[in-house]
Amino acid sequence: MSEDQSYQYLREYSEKDKIWDTQKRISNNVEKTLYSFQNAVLSAERHDQQSISLLNSVFSETPSREKLKELGSLALKKGLLMSDCGKNLIFALNTTDDGELIHRLFRAEFCKFRYCPVCNWRKSLKLKALFLARAESIVENNKNISYLFLTLTMKNDSVEVIDEMLEKLNSSFRKITKQKFFKSSVKGTVKTIEITRSNKGEAHPHLHVILAVSSSYFKPKNYKKTEQWVEIWKKALAVDYTPIVDIRRVYGKTEKGERSEKLTAVVAEVLKYAVKGTDLRDLKFLIHLTDKTKGKRFISATGIFQGVFKEDFSDDELIQIEDDEQADKKPDDIRAYSFNTGFRKYIRDFILEESEKLRMEQESAFGG
Repeated sequence: MSEDQSYQYLREYSEKDKIWDTQKRISNNVEKTLYSFQNAVLSAERHDQQSISLLNSVFSETPSREKLKELGSLALKKGLLMSDCGKNLIFALNTTDDGELIHRLFRAEFCKFRYCPVCNWRKSLKLKALFLARAESIVENNKNISYLFLTLTMKNDSVEVIDEMLEKLNSSFRKITKQKFFKSSVKGTVKTIEITRSNKGEAHPHLHVILAVSSSYFKPKNYKKTEQWVEIWKKALAVDYTPIVDIRRVYGKTEKGERSEKLTAVVAEVLKYAVKGTDLRDLKFLIHLTDKTKGKRFISATGIFQGVFKEDFSDDELIQIEDDEQADKKPDDIRAYSFNTGFRKYIRDFILEESEKLRMEQESAFGG
């Protein structure tokens, strides 16, 4: 399909909103992967050999017919949800007192699927904003606290046992939190799970942890060098190999005003995503993650970080990422865009635009 220059693209109107095209394209690829699994399940029922071979590549042991149907239905459900996720975007246009034109997201619907790239992107922005709002007070109210960035890994394994791997990661970390040095020195944690796909298609889950430690951590009886952390983690995992561990200070000697900024930057990196969108194009990887991580928490915070984060957000919260004085203002005008799967871009949708204006007029007339 060739591009018609008469179309109005979101990326050309708003530089900062170009990323919508990127995220929705990745999401569209994941959606197609989910549909391919549902189609394979249906075709395998008719003894289609290509579909049977595809399913055999996803499972080391063929699931029961009922389980396959369940997973096929789940894949279809998530695919349909992702299809509508962020499909239509309504932007509000307002002019500030200084004459600046503000172009902000005003209305959208999100699917909330854990592995939806669009939702993950919006969620990571929201989590960063939540922390940014509290970072300065956390640093100011805990002047004697230092911050460490700890990464804990385990050996790669088949994504088919990802649920067992995550349970082992979390239970092993809980063992460390009960140790004397940890209980006496660590005053708060932010723990997230990231799952990457190896070149062989295996799952590589690992923990990213920000530790808020008191000055007592740096005393000889409590301080742990990297090699000591390796031994602590190896023992907690109860494995016969040496796991990779990385620990570093979030900042050294720096200006007070820079501390919250440096801490926020590290937190933002930790909260960026649980799984890369590009890894989700692997059918086996996507299906087992979708099936075996349902209901699992990927983010937790304790101590001085308690209550800063959450995992579930409403559409409104994913629309308005940061506190914005423009948010409560009635739009001077609106623009609507819809994602075109042919062009793989957001294109201005005049019909949706007029429909939204009519709806807003009706709400205003009835006091909505």
